Amino acid sequence: LLQLRLLMRHERLSDLSLGYVVVTFVYHLALVQQSRNDQQHR
Repeated sequence: LLQLRLLMRHERLSDLSLGYVVVTFVYHLALVQQSRNDQQHR
């Protein structure tokens, strides 16, 4: 029972870290796109 609880907690933690990676990746892509747009306008 304790192992199952730890496993569930670990899965939830990995989901959080995965979401954090996805958000950071999308945010980085948005910054790159914004810098490209700024260069094109000049």
